[in-house]
Amino acid sequence: MIPFVLALGGYSESGKSSSARYLSTRGFARIKIAALYKRIYERVDTDLGFVAWSSWIDTENPEWIGERFVDELRAEAQRRSADRCTIESLYGDTLARELKRHFGDRFKVVFIDLDHGTRLKRQMEREGLSTIDEARAMMEPRDEMKRRWGADRVRTLADIVLRNDGAISDLHLKLDGLVASFA
Repeated sequence: MIPFVLALGGYSESGKSSSARYLSTRGFARIKIAALYKRIYERVDTDLGFVAWSSWIDTENPEWIGERFVDELRAEAQRRSADRCTIESLYGDTLARELKRHFGDRFKVVFIDLDHGTRLKRQMEREGLSTIDEARAMMEPRDEMKRRWGADRVRTLADIVLRNDGAISDLHLKLDGLVASFA
């Protein structure tokens, strides 16, 4: 079975998880990219830690990891009897390119976009922080890591860039429209 896959990318607090949770109520199985990578990692013989290995394999052998990831994704979709799923969080363009090659039109990259200031405010709210500086201290190191992994390149190759600068109900309406466009 070849599932229809929406890969969700974006920076911290942009709404990737909120989007995936909502899409799960619309029949999309929610699958975490890191969980599938960890399954693959557990079967390889390496002295590298998981984060170092995942970065290394994306750079050194993208076709190898792409093929194994596709196998894991198909198996997970089949295990869940899912003909469509979301995968999150897509931070690098290497995996996206490999998945486009394997899935063709059954794979779409959705980049959830939101300005830095609003993301900081959402970080404050979610974590119960008192100041923007506290939020910045939590969020910016994660954003820098995502930038190094290629989050900006994910935005460039995205099939859809979805602005998430309104209420959650606005995001849900946008996602419903997105799903309808692929029906």
